[in-house]
Amino acid sequence: MNQDDYIEISRKIGSYEEIPALAKKMGLSEELLLVIYTQKVSRDVKRRYYVIKKMIPKIRKEWLKGMTICQLARNLNHFPPLLLAFMLFTANGTTRREFWRWVNDNTKIDDPRIKKEIEEACMADVVYSPWGMELQRKRGIAGEEKLYRTLDAMNIEYRTEKDLKGKVRKTPDALLLTPLRIGNFQINWIESKANFGDIIEVRYNTRKQFSEYVKLFGSGLAVYWFGLVKDFERTRGVWIVDEYGFNQLMKKAVRVEKV
Repeated sequence: MNQDDYIEISRKIGSYEEIPALAKKMGLSEELLLVIYTQKVSRDVKRRYYVIKKMIPKIRKEWLKGMTICQLARNLNHFPPLLLAFMLFTANGTTRREFWRWVNDNTKIDDPRIKKEIEEACMADVVYSPWGMELQRKRGIAGEEKLYRTLDAMNIEYRTEKDLKGKVRKTPDALLLTPLRIGNFQINWIESKANFGDIIEVRYNTRKQFSEYVKLFGSGLAVYWFGLVKDFERTRGVWIVDEYGFNQLMKKAVRVEKV
């Protein structure tokens, strides 16, 4: 898959509800499409957040006339409904803490309409709701566990992000105490990414993480478990692969023995 293919797939996913039928039609997994949709929504929010924020007074008027939060979100080109609810209520006196208390325990909400609509927004929001964020968290953990199982099976010693917390400025998922070598390339660290590596994602992760790891620990490897476009931008010192590429590299990797 190249970037144009990724963009076309992303464009076709108009909402979370469309994913099952679209996955079947395209012959792709629902989880892959959910990952791509999550990235699409997150980027759209970054791009439109302040535009929507300026519209909140107008949106509030529509809400007071009887439109539900989910209806308003759909009319805003499928803006995340729970995030819209957050913006709507915090702009009118509700504290952030109180809002999230509503989300986590709707028995704290006295107004029956607000209670119903917060519940609906939570159910409809696959990215910013507690259950949506939990899906992303579990996906990240599953990717890290897959990485650690592979290293353990190879008897490779490593330190995790948890082990390194507070000791270094940037912490990869696995800092290898026994580096690996493939040809002339040495792997000192490995980063697990439980998302899809399109050009934008790889560029962002390279700037925020991979390049920093190279400065601190030398060359390393990043694996995108849900796929990688062929035309991503290469960076010196970072070998970037998908799951298949990772598995093939680990078969070829040899230890760099300590002198």
